[in-house]
Amino acid sequence: MKRIIGFAVALLIASAVPAMAVDIQIFNHPGSNTNAWKLTDTTINKYNSSGTSIWAVDSSGNVTISADIAAAGGYKLAVVFAHQDVGASLDSHVPIAGTHADAQSSGLVFEYKAPWAGSIMGVSLMSGNALTAGDAHVDVTTGTCGSTLTKTGLIAFLASSETETTYDSATQAKDTDTFSAGDCIGVNMATGSALAPTSADMTVIVVLEF
Repeated sequence: MKRIIGFAVALLIASAVPAMAVDIQIFNHPGSNTNAWKLTDTTINKYNSSGTSIWAVDSSGNVTISADIAAAGGYKLAVVFAHQDVGASLDSHVPIAGTHADAQSSGLVFEYKAPWAGSIMGVSLMSGNALTAGDAHVDVTTGTCGSTLTKTGLIAFLASSETETTYDSATQAKDTDTFSAGDCIGVNMATGSALAPTSADMTVIVVLEF
């Protein structure tokens, strides 16, 4: 019984003592930061074999990393395509923005060559003027550079009869439509015969994940 009472008293005393911040240091070699993790009440640090912090989180949540980041979810890159004075009954690829004003001219750059493997995650279509008649849509394409690219079915759509007359976008999960390093990505644009106005400039942004 005395032991139980003593334990209860000790527990009450311990619970009454204010909590204190405690620094936790884990070292492979006591007395140094070599190959160590160090956790304090405000920071977390990972040290390399030279005792230099290579990974740190400060009290504001800022993260500092001295090496490259390998993200399993990949990195996103936006590729911009543009077509000036989009006409009716169009069915062709859109040139990369800045390569030429008119997609019907020759000698244009229509394909983006991927330097790494990845996937297509999104597409946005923007028109300089709201459609007053007809429709326009874009479909992201992939495949071997210089060959006919395959439509993925990831489509952004504008129509005078829809809510989206000026802007539209579509997204999909990572790895739904993949491509290999060296493959090309493009955009096919199609418009209806009743499209109006036929003087609108349209921009397409394709979001890739590497």
